[in-house]
Amino acid sequence: DVKEVPVVGHIRLGQFKEPLGLEHNNSSRFLDFLERSFNQDAFTGPFNNGFTPGIMVWNMRQDKRFTYAVGIFKNNNNVFGFGVGDGEYAVTARLTGLPIYDEPSNGRFLLHVGVAVSYRALDDHRIRIRSRASLRNGPGILNPVLVDTGFFTGDSQTLLVPELAVVWGPLHLQAEYAASLVDSARNGAGAPLGTAFAHGYYVQAMWFLTGEHRAYDYERAAFTRVVPFENAYVVRRKTGPAFGRGAWQLGVRYAQLDLRDPGLDGGVVEDVTIGVNWFWNPNLKIQANYVFASRVAPGGGGGDINGFGMRLAHDF
Repeated sequence: DVKEVPVVGHIRLGQFKEPLGLEHNNSSRFLDFLERSFNQDAFTGPFNNGFTPGIMVWNMRQDKRFTYAVGIFKNNNNVFGFGVGDGEYAVTARLTGLPIYDEPSNGRFLLHVGVAVSYRALDDHRIRIRSRASLRNGPGILNPVLVDTGFFTGDSQTLLVPELAVVWGPLHLQAEYAASLVDSARNGAGAPLGTAFAHGYYVQAMWFLTGEHRAYDYERAAFTRVVPFENAYVVRRKTGPAFGRGAWQLGVRYAQLDLRDPGLDGGVVEDVTIGVNWFWNPNLKIQANYVFASRVAPGGGGGDINGFGMRLAHDF
């Protein structure tokens, strides 16, 4: 990352996240729930976690209220940044704004808006859109896939991802929508599908019971580390034990992914995630999620899934 370059601002080169949406640009260290929404698995990070080789210019306005990022990337379908096909490039851009940001309280009240767009030549002229569940354990290949178009061919994919977030004291609201359009699509049998359309979205609300607020990172135009008002601790004293509470947060998210289009049936899945986060200190937290999912499988059928998961997360 080369900063303060005349005219363009900053230049980033290597394998890194494409500027595709708020949820995707939030670090995995600072996730509100155990997993991101279906959008990540289906659109913004399929098969490569959203990391691709490329070059990007980015900058923010002097008052930090506006950011832009635009880059050219090598579209691929693996986590190693490996691709050998000719062309197969992607052009991805993101614009964000902070119409409201309360400086004296360090962003305790803010309104974030943004939109990302990506035009992508398909890797090996084919694409697969799928998503796993919002609870996962073990190697990714062993986690069940709930909805799946299978591989189909096309000329290019266009992604459109608008985003919105509000922080109002301890309350944090966030929503994103992702639309995918694959041009000149053909199914596995070679039948023309025209422009294949798929889309997904989520809405979520988080509340700090202990009064903290979700901190904002200007450079990434995303949210960053939670720092509790006091760390969680237990110490023994002559007068009895003393306790520190840490930071407690409750959250709920509704997400849906629809992979049905004329001639292409990848199914539909929706879920509700209820979460509790206990931040012991800025680097250690316990997360617990209950997920209720409802699935319409490709070709019909399906059913409901109930799951519960926990994570002890320590980063340094």
